[in-house]
Amino acid sequence: MDRAEILRRLARVVREDTLAIVAAELDAPGGLDEPPRWLNALLEAAEYLPLPEVPPVVGQDLRRVFSGPALPERYRAVLVTDSRTDRRLVGVRGDAGTSGWSLSFTSEVADLVVDVWPAADGGYEVEGQVMPHAVKPSAYRVIARGPQTARAEGDRLGRFRLGKLVPGRYDLAAADGRIEISAAFNLDEGGP
Repeated sequence: MDRAEILRRLARVVREDTLAIVAAELDAPGGLDEPPRWLNALLEAAEYLPLPEVPPVVGQDLRRVFSGPALPERYRAVLVTDSRTDRRLVGVRGDAGTSGWSLSFTSEVADLVVDVWPAADGGYEVEGQVMPHAVKPSAYRVIARGPQTARAEGDRLGRFRLGKLVPGRYDLAAADGRIEISAAFNLDEGGP
């Protein structure tokens, strides 16, 4: 069977773009030396199996099923305030002589507040809240990666608690399926 015969027979059952791919494979070095068995079987079946056009709605449904979930839009939040730099300018909630601090971040779609305080047995306790600008808060999945990794499931108001983390630099990401906000911070008494 020559190139023209293969393409003529395939043209009855495949789209033009698929036909172009097959033609390119046949034109490649060694492409016509020995057509694969599956191609011969397909060509034989195509002669006897009438295939109706697929309705457009079926194609749309299949694309939706096989396209998978959409990835969230990603935003990088920037540090706006760090209460370690000037505690008088930033009101630290519940500051009764403790050495805890608050970090505030903002992005185009949400603000992120992270509260940190020393843990009794070393390290730092970390909790926070994601506050979207235009939509009501939702439950965010939060992950902090650094010297250790911590994960948390936020509540429906965007609040989360990562628990105890060791000192070091962390990248935090909070996602709810629609958006993902990320921010970087340093867990030590020294500052950003």
